[in-house]
Amino acid sequence: MLKYLSKSKNITDQLNKMPKAEIQFNYLGQFSQIFKDSKLFEAAPEPPGAFARVASPIQPRPYKLEVLGIIAENELQFEWLYCENLFKKSTIENLADNYINNLQDIISHCINKNNKEFTPSDFPLADLDQQKLNKIYEKLRQQKVN
Repeated sequence: MLKYLSKSKNITDQLNKMPKAEIQFNYLGQFSQIFKDSKLFEAAPEPPGAFARVASPIQPRPYKLEVLGIIAENELQFEWLYCENLFKKSTIENLADNYINNLQDIISHCINKNNKEFTPSDFPLADLDQQKLNKIYEKLRQQKVN
């Protein structure tokens, strides 16, 4: 995004010189909420990943590995698309298993924290960066102690 939104020609030039990404991660959103209250539309019976790759099978893949994430029926799901000429199925399965294990570790860490932490994304309308948020949090914590 920086490449396309930057007003600095220097940054844009530097980014244009970088090699093309070989991996794409695309979070498609929460589809459960889209169809939840709709009387006109409902989710198709195909699994969410079925629409992920609609290009011709003879068309070269734009990335060596594509990871698509979606929340459907209140469940986080991933689809891993890859070139079978470059990767063994077992390699991608191992990578996916490790990814899921690490994600579960992060979730467990966050659930089991004693102290709640906030990020600017928790307050999108407040125009805060992390430093400002930390100062506010510290003031509130001090007031609570006193």
